[in-house]
Amino acid sequence: MIRINDYQKNAVIVIADDLTGAHEIGMILVGCKKRSFVLIREPGDAEIES
Repeated sequence: MIRINDYQKNAVIVIADDLTGAHEIGMILVGCKKRSFVLIREPGDAEIES
């Protein structure tokens, strides 16, 4: 299951239980010209891309 929540200043938080799904969503967000997004794969594991 993947949830996408809007965050301040065009940042997007992506929560996914599947790295592949998170990567695909991340690419979609980049295509939508979001400034940055966060991939959270597991509790305590976060990755910031821009």
